[in-house]
Amino acid sequence: MQIEAIIKNALDWQGESSKNSSFRGLIRWWVVRLCSPPDMYSRYQAVLGLLKKEVDSQSRLLEVGSGATGMTRYWRRHIHGVDVQFDGPELGYLKKIRLSGDKLPFADREFDWVVSCDVWEHLDKDLRRRVIHQMLRVAKEGVISVAPSGDMSVEKEKRLAKWLLRRGIEIPEWMLEHRKFGLPDRMETAQIIREEAEKLGREVEVRTRMVTNNRLWFFTWKVHTLAEQSFAYRLLTVLLIPLSFPLFSWVWRLGDGYRCCWEARLSAPDSSQT
Repeated sequence: MQIEAIIKNALDWQGESSKNSSFRGLIRWWVVRLCSPPDMYSRYQAVLGLLKKEVDSQSRLLEVGSGATGMTRYWRRHIHGVDVQFDGPELGYLKKIRLSGDKLPFADREFDWVVSCDVWEHLDKDLRRRVIHQMLRVAKEGVISVAPSGDMSVEKEKRLAKWLLRRGIEIPEWMLEHRKFGLPDRMETAQIIREEAEKLGREVEVRTRMVTNNRLWFFTWKVHTLAEQSFAYRLLTVLLIPLSFPLFSWVWRLGDGYRCCWEARLSAPDSSQT
């Protein structure tokens, strides 16, 4: 722990020092990316794969439920991030706004694209609908969201919970919230997006696809859990698994899916309303 504290201090982990901030920021970004859990990589891969084809340097992007880094963990560009808390390293690319996703203080169509990753499953159904409404309201081109979805995802989480309990490990809070609020259904959520877009007077095309391999998600969470108990597994997680991303990223999309990606493309602005 002392070595970890020394390294974090040297890298100015929370971004508290301005001295050599650009160099430290670059090193911090590479360290955070290298040490990211594989599961986090899989959820952002689908979003960035779509976004990078649609935006240019002038596009305005908003991430709802970004946490401390959001997609800037994998993409070095300036993005607005909304969340109720921002615990974690300061990478210098996220403009942080502390508030709830159902109260976005932005003008209609202020951002070209609005995204969220693993957010909707942590909200009750009423709040989930309000957040979707706000995301659509402030988006000009569209909304992209990724979240666990479907009966097979529920079953995999049950298996993971049993595996954890057999080893005397508490069920994580995120899984308890999944159980409490329920995972968003693929087709039902697509219909909610259409309904909320209609309330805003917008036409929307919604495409859905499963983007995270169910079995691989289960395996990587087991490895991630063991990494907290064993130095050998921690070394495997930090050094070996991230190195496989560029070569084996396509594996995340094979087989039965754990996460669904909702891609909502909005109609062009109505000239009569501008």
